[in-house]
Amino acid sequence: ARVQSSYGGAPVFCSNGQVGGMVWRYEDPFQGIIGTNHFMPSFLGFGGLPTSVFVIPINRAMIIANKLVANGAMVYGWLGVEVVVKGNNMVVQDVALNSPAKLGGLKAGDIMLALGDQKIAGPHHLKHMVMENAPGTQITVSIRRNGHLETCLVTLGTLPPQPVQMASQPVPDFAPKDAEIYQQINQLQQEMGRLLQILNR
Repeated sequence: ARVQSSYGGAPVFCSNGQVGGMVWRYEDPFQGIIGTNHFMPSFLGFGGLPTSVFVIPINRAMIIANKLVANGAMVYGWLGVEVVVKGNNMVVQDVALNSPAKLGGLKAGDIMLALGDQKIAGPHHLKHMVMENAPGTQITVSIRRNGHLETCLVTLGTLPPQPVQMASQPVPDFAPKDAEIYQQINQLQQEMGRLLQILNR
C-alpha cells in the first residue's frame, strides 16, 4: 500500500468492520533526496510524499503488545541460516558462525524440509516460524543431505540486533519481483534527484 507516513500505527479494517492489522512504516527511501526542500511536495501536487508500508496481522500485533506490557521487551528466536530457493527445494546457502544452526549441525547445501512437525513453505515462512518461538526453545529441523533424510536438534538463540558474520560471503539471490522493485526505486530516486537540480537552479 502507498499511504502517508503519518499512518504508522493506524488500524487496518476488514470488510466486516473488524481490525485485521496495524500499519507499520519504514524509512521513506525518498526522504534523503527531498530532505528539507519544502517546494518539492507542492511541485508534485500533494502535501506529503506517500511511503510504502507493511501491515502487521492483528494477532501478531497483539502477541507483541502483550509481551511488551508483561516483559518490557520483545525478543525473537534465531536460527542463523541463509536460505535460497532452488527449484522446489529450500537450500541452506550459508550458516552464521557460533549460531544455533551451526551448533546443531546444519551445513551449507542442506535441503530444509520441516521445523518441528511443520513443513517449511519458503524462506519467509521459515523466518516467521523461528521468530515465533522463544529463545532457548529446542526444536528439530528435518533436512535432506546428500540424498538422505536427517534431523538436527537445535536450541534457538536470541535474534541479534546487528547482522552476524556468516561462514562465507553469500551471494544475494533476489527474487525477480524484488529485483524489479529495487530497480524502480533506484530509477525514481535518480529522477527525483534530477528534478531537484532543476528546481534549485
